[in-house]
Amino acid sequence: MVVFPTTTDAMHMQQAATKYKLPGRMIPLPGGLEAGCGLAWCTLPEQKNMLEALTEELGINTQGFFEKEW
Repeated sequence: MVVFPTTTDAMHMQQAATKYKLPGRMIPLPGGLEAGCGLAWCTLPEQKNMLEALTEELGINTQGFFEKEW
């Protein structure tokens, strides 16, 4: 799960996910986590390294990458 400081960053992630056909979806931030915009990109834990590289390459600001058990 990736959390974002602004809604703009979250929307850039959504656009990148559509463009690159990434698995996952935007969700409201789960309880227990805090982020500026209240949104998170939820995907499989094994996608973390790829998402870190992609967000850095595209200049998408993040507030962290987390694993959440449901």
